Parts: sequence; structure tokens; C-alpha cells
Amino acid sequence: MNKPTIISLLILMLFSCQKNVERVDIADELRGNTFNMTSIGEKDTLTIEFKDSTYTIFEYSDRNLPWRITSFENNDLLVFDGQVIAIKQIDKNTLKGLLISEKNYEVTLEKRQVQWNKELLNGIWIEEKTMIYT
Repeated sequence: MNKPTIISLLILMLFSCQKNVERVDIADELRGNTFNMTSIGEKDTLTIEFKDSTYTIFEYSDRNLPWRITSFENNDLLVFDGQVIAIKQIDKNTLKGLLISEKNYEVTLEKRQVQWNKELLNGIWIEEKTMIYT
């Protein structure tokens, strides 16, 4: 083989090799943010606030329920309230997943934009627990 052909093959092999994609920590992306979760099949939208280790769905209750991220063979899974969602990040503000239950649902989590500047707020945030007596 001549020299230009060998150089061309080396360049082709160098650029055609699969590049290592940097993994994003999904838990860090969720923690402290509020998302609109849209189900494509059900045409439903929920607002979910992910706190440090708990989450709240605004439409249904004010209870703080546990959530966590686990992984299996380089696939991230969001586990909350007995539900499992295989999840991956699409872009900076969007996560896409598959809710695994009796029927599989494609879901999209879009980060809600903050509507105020936290530095301009004065005071301390206090979360009060309400006691419900039956």
C-alpha cells in the first residue's frame, strides 16, 4: 500500500472510533429542582419537586415521599413510590424516561424555570408539618 492510503486509513479509524460519552449524575440534576412530568401516552402532566431524598407531587398530596437513583448495566433508574422509571438526560433541562408498570409509559421531565431571584428574597424558609388528627 502506498503512504497516502495508509495515512487516510489511520485518520479514518481515529475519527470513526466511538467516543466515550461523559455520564451525568441524574440524582444531582433532580435534587433541589422542580419538574413537569408529562406522560405521552396518558396526556397528563404532574409537577414534582425533588428535595434531597424526598419528593412531593403537588397535584396529589403534600407528603414527602422517598426517591432514589440506582443503576443497572450503565442505565439509570429513578425509583419512587413503588414506581421505576428508566431515565436518561436529553439536554440541560430535559430528562426522558420509560415508566415501567402494568403498561409502559414514555415520560418527559422538563425542569421548571425559577420565577424569582432567590437573592432578592429576605427571610428564612420554614416548612411546617401539619398534624392531622382522626
